[in-house]
Amino acid sequence: MKKGQLCAAVTLTATLLGSYTALPVQAKEQQAEIEPVKIAIFSDPHYYAPELGITGEAFEKYLAGDRKLLAESKAILEAALDDIMESDADVVLISGDLTKDGEKISHEQFAEQLKKVEKSGKKVYVIEGNHDIYNPHAVSFEGSKTKPVDHISPKEFKSIYKDFGYGEAIAKDPNSLSYVVEPSEGIRLIVMDSALYSTNLKDDYPKTGGAFSSSRFKWIENQIKEARSEGKLVLGMTHHGIIEHFSLQDEFFPDYVVKNWQTVSKRLADLGMKAVFTGHFHAHDIVKKETNNDRFLFDIETGSLVTYPSPYRFIEITDDYEMKISTKTVKEIDYDTDGKSFPEYSRQFLEDGLDKLVPAMLAELLIEQGVPQQEALKQAQQLAKKEIGNDLTIGDLLAGGMIAHYRGDEQTDKSLEMVIEQLIDSKDDMTRTLGEALDSLYHDTRPKDGKLTTDLETGKIK
Repeated sequence: MKKGQLCAAVTLTATLLGSYTALPVQAKEQQAEIEPVKIAIFSDPHYYAPELGITGEAFEKYLAGDRKLLAESKAILEAALDDIMESDADVVLISGDLTKDGEKISHEQFAEQLKKVEKSGKKVYVIEGNHDIYNPHAVSFEGSKTKPVDHISPKEFKSIYKDFGYGEAIAKDPNSLSYVVEPSEGIRLIVMDSALYSTNLKDDYPKTGGAFSSSRFKWIENQIKEARSEGKLVLGMTHHGIIEHFSLQDEFFPDYVVKNWQTVSKRLADLGMKAVFTGHFHAHDIVKKETNNDRFLFDIETGSLVTYPSPYRFIEITDDYEMKISTKTVKEIDYDTDGKSFPEYSRQFLEDGLDKLVPAMLAELLIEQGVPQQEALKQAQQLAKKEIGNDLTIGDLLAGGMIAHYRGDEQTDKSLEMVIEQLIDSKDDMTRTLGEALDSLYHDTRPKDGKLTTDLETGKIK
C-alpha cells in the first residue's frame, strides 16, 4: 500500500471508530410477521460484451493474468438465469461486479438480461462492485491492441439499473449507491455500497478494497434502527466481505474485507442485521460472527459465476424465521468447451490461470517484506516450483488451497495435513508463512458453505 493510501485508510478507520462508539443496543426486539420468500442469489458475473473482442493477442494476454471465464460469461449467465427463471424463487439478488471492468455496453447488455428475469415474475435487486463504476480499465480488444471504451458514473448506474432496485427503493442514500427495499412483507433488505470509486479516474486504476465512510455507515445505521423499530427482519447485501472468511484473510488479502471489518460486523450484528449477502473473493463460503451482546451476523458469500465451480444459491426464509440455504452450480453452457463438460472445462481454466497467478501472489508478499520488485519476481518463481514431497510443489499446494476455498466446504486428508505441518514447522520465515496461509485456507470453520439451515431469531444452526 502506498503511503498516501495508508494515511487515508488510517484516517478512515479512525473516523469509523469514532462514529460507532455511541450506538445503543436494544434489550429485546419485537418481531413482525413475515411473508415467506425464496431468494436466488449469484455474484461476480463479470459480464463482458462479446463485441468488445474475445480473441487476439491482447485479449489472450489479459486472460493470462486473470482467472475469469470472460469469453464465456454471456453463456454462463444465460445458463444460470434460465435455471433461476424456471425455479420458484421470488427474488433475485446480485452482489456486485456485474461487469468485467465497468464497460457501458456490458452494463447495458447485462441489464437487458435482467429484464427477462423480471418478466418471468421475479424481483431483481443489484449492487455495484469494485469493477463497475468509473473504471479506467474499460477497454475493447483488437488484435494486439486495447482501446478505451465508455465507462459509467454512479448516476448512470442508477439509471441503467432503475428497474432492479433504485426505482422501487423505499429509501436511498443521497451520498452513495446504497438503498433499501422490502422484498417480502416483514423483511427489509439494506443494500450497502462498499466500493471506493470516486478517485478511480484520477488515479488511473480501480480500487479493489472497500469501506463505509462515516456518512455511509450512519445512513446504514439509521435504516437498521428504523427497520428494527418496526419489528422487521433485517438482511443486508454488499460486495465486499463483512467478516473474514478464513483466519488470515485480512493479513493476506485485506482488500477483500471492508476496512475495519471487525467493528463494522459487530455493529451491524448489535444493531440487528441477521445476515448479509456478499461476493468479491470468488469463493463460496459462509461465516458467522457472534458478539458479546448475544447478537450474531452471517456473512453469506457466493462464488463468482465466471470462476469454477460457477455457483449460485437458493435461500428460503419461512414465516417462523428459519433460513434454508442450498447451492447449485452451472453444469452446461451454450459454448464450445473443447469436448469437455463445463465443470471440467472451467476447473482446467482455473488451474491454468492459478499456475500464473500464484507466483504473482508470492511476489507481492515478498515485495511487502522489502524485496525489490525484480528480485521478488525471481524468488517467487523459484518458491512456487519448490518441491515439498509427494510430487507436490508449493505452487501446487497454494493453487489447490485456493480452488478448495472457491468450491467451499474445504477438506484435507492425512498426507496433506502432514505437508502443511511440515511447512509451518520450517525455520524459513516465508515457508512458515505459506504453511500458515494454507492451514487457514484448508480448514473451513463452521457453518457449512453449500447447505445450511439456521434460526434467524436465535442464530442456532440446525
